[in-house]
Amino acid sequence: MKKTKRFAALLTAGLLALAPCAMASMSLTAFASTLTVTDTDPAEHTYNAYQLITGTKDADGNLSDMNWGDAITDDGAALIAALNAKKTDLGIDELASDATVNQVAAQLAKIKDADKIQILAKVFNETGVLTKTAAKPLAKSGTKYTNTTLADGWYLILDESDPLVSGETEGVKVRSANLLKVVEDTEAVAKHSLPSVEKNIVEDTGKVKANSASIGDTVNYEIKTKSPDVTG
Repeated sequence: MKKTKRFAALLTAGLLALAPCAMASMSLTAFASTLTVTDTDPAEHTYNAYQLITGTKDADGNLSDMNWGDAITDDGAALIAALNAKKTDLGIDELASDATVNQVAAQLAKIKDADKIQILAKVFNETGVLTKTAAKPLAKSGTKYTNTTLADGWYLILDESDPLVSGETEGVKVRSANLLKVVEDTEAVAKHSLPSVEKNIVEDTGKVKANSASIGDTVNYEIKTKSPDVTG
């Protein structure tokens, strides 16, 4: 993910680790911010923002007075249980069942490797971790998906478009995911494309898509593939 000011690239099926936020003694006021996801895919997507942690922005751009967001159930109990179940794979310490928001954030901040971020994304697939009715939709206009009323906090941004993952019947069904701290107007760019494969049969006269061959004949193939750039 690359960021210039509040500009971020949206990961496909991945999450950024949550950074711990310093507490500030000064009195602060929360403001509504605008989140915009740019997605040039001609197919229509369904982007929703889920507030995981709420707070107020301090002078350094961190969050103070943190509390669980409206998308987290049971004061984080389901999330904590899901994190503990995968703590070895995630490389985090076990959390107490009554761990605070700050303690959970400190453990999430340890999750930085790409493979562990993939595992973290699956944590939110656990039943009961998210309150799905708390979804804050991003409205589509052209290639922009926008929500203008997000309070300060950490948000899980999900692309929940169909088709969903085959065989899933419970939990969060998602095509891509990202975790963003929103403390001012924030823009994200979706980076998703499907790999392509081109297969040709190589003959003396050139390349063809089909030919006739007998059992035991040697057939030479050329396979070209394009993989999406998922750097970051």
